[in-house]
Amino acid sequence: MHVRFRCHAPGEVWAEWQPDERWKSYDGTLHGGIAASLLDAAMVHALFSLGHRAVTASLDLRFRRGVRLGFPVEIEACRVGEGHGLHRMEATLSQGAEVCVRAEARFMETAIINSESS
Repeated sequence: MHVRFRCHAPGEVWAEWQPDERWKSYDGTLHGGIAASLLDAAMVHALFSLGHRAVTASLDLRFRRGVRLGFPVEIEACRVGEGHGLHRMEATLSQGAEVCVRAEARFMETAIINSESS
């Protein structure tokens, strides 16, 4: 999807992206699975900004309204806590001044596996 996340501060990222017909669901709206992928990617990039490598342990989404194709969206994510080997994250996908999708997730630390050494 070629989204470029920018770091606001350690643990906080932001991106702007414009959905087009390739990501269509019903009635000219963004497919929910694509919205979920965007928010998951934003949260992991927020962890990258802190020097962590982690994988999604759980992901909870709240769809508040459809995301219209052809108009830019803003994606934001931040770490809101950590403990017991998990990072608690939050992210939003907004269009205009309205939050369309909100995500809460937990990520667990992981070692990067080098495929050449496996």
